[in-house]
Amino acid sequence: MASPTAYPPGAVAICHASLVMTQVHYGWGIRKESAATTDSRMLKIGYAAEILAIVVLGLSKITTCIFYGTLFSQMQHRSNRIAFAGMIIWMVMAMLLLAIRCSHDPWYDISANQCGSLLSRWEVITTIDIFTEVALFLYSGLAIYKVKIPTKKKLIVFLALESRVILVPLAAIRFYFTKRQIDSKYPILLGAFATITTEIYLSFSVICLVSAFIKSFLAVYEDKNGLAYTEGGSGFGSSSIKHSSTATASNPRSHTSQRLQRLIGREEDEEPMIDPVQGSGGLQIVKTVRLSLHNESIELADRRADTRPQDYH
Repeated sequence: MASPTAYPPGAVAICHASLVMTQVHYGWGIRKESAATTDSRMLKIGYAAEILAIVVLGLSKITTCIFYGTLFSQMQHRSNRIAFAGMIIWMVMAMLLLAIRCSHDPWYDISANQCGSLLSRWEVITTIDIFTEVALFLYSGLAIYKVKIPTKKKLIVFLALESRVILVPLAAIRFYFTKRQIDSKYPILLGAFATITTEIYLSFSVICLVSAFIKSFLAVYEDKNGLAYTEGGSGFGSSSIKHSSTATASNPRSHTSQRLQRLIGREEDEEPMIDPVQGSGGLQIVKTVRLSLHNESIELADRRADTRPQDYH
């Protein structure tokens, strides 16, 4: 099951898809030369959809940074904070570049004829977008390399986290079709191709984010006995597994029948998932034991009765 942190990008992506379908309903993708003679509702919806697409991508990047910061909590926090701030800056900057265009009615500025700087804006947005994805790729790759888990499991983690690299060529393809729309005499017609690639791009962005939370990925952090590797604070021991058990029993000689309740509990101790190995400079995974509590009742017979000699007549 996905973590709640993955919900916002998915919810906004659904809203974006709804806007795109409404935009197509009003005529997006038909052959028209001028946007001035087009239904303004379609252009306004398309304008909102472009900005909302940036929000989806931005939330996906921000959520990924939060996830990496939790997953690799023992690595340098400075790098993650810089990446987190960079994603927020990119999202805000991209929204402003697309929201503020050349005219007072920015939804009409969908080609170079209406706004000469529109292509330059998209170049800046796409360049920084690709740069941020490459930065996330390198950051997670370095962190995975330092994690002390078996190679097979490390490969699964690598495939789950590094799947975002597919967004780099998708961003380039999206820019290609957006450029064709801006340079075309029929921006509404060719804009449909840019819209389709944008939808594919957003879908993969959300899928890559959610894939890190699915069971097949989380199973990497469990051993054959079901003991889980989890992240947590670093205030606990670096490699210890703590067990707590209590058992209460009264003197069996004091009563004929006694109830012995035995409580076996192993409380969950959250250990840092990645912990520095002394002397090696590497990182290691620390286990967390998580077992449920259960009660067991046992009736004890009177031992005195058992040891008392019996008379046979």
